[in-house]
Amino acid sequence: MHALALIAPFTPGLIADALPTLESIFRNDKSTIVRDYAIIAVGNLAKVGPAYAKLAYPLLNLSLTLHSTKQAKHGLDGFRKSAIHLQDKKNRIGGNRGYLFAVTTTFHSGSCQIFTKNAERYLTSLIAHDQLLIDFRINNMG
Repeated sequence: MHALALIAPFTPGLIADALPTLESIFRNDKSTIVRDYAIIAVGNLAKVGPAYAKLAYPLLNLSLTLHSTKQAKHGLDGFRKSAIHLQDKKNRIGGNRGYLFAVTTTFHSGSCQIFTKNAERYLTSLIAHDQLLIDFRINNMG
């Protein structure tokens, strides 16, 4: 599973085709490490592009709640890796972006240091991405 996570950005089609299998492994495998790397692979897929991010989001979302949130750290990291792909107008007004911001804020305000640290990284990515978009629009107006 570790090797699969490492090659995910280089073989997105293969990983996308394997998403149902990865979900089954994530839901049913007894090994925490195997489940960790299944979510890491999905997070690495999500960073490839918007279409892959959209495919990955349901499983990343599931990782935030299933198995007593043991893989939530990796799910949040997957969302962070794909933050740059949340550019379209629909997502900027509520949609996935608003949902992810709300979920991350919830984890950020929690008592678990691992969640707080990863949520902070994700929020920082969202804010930095917003600033890049604002700067780009200002510099390219007229």
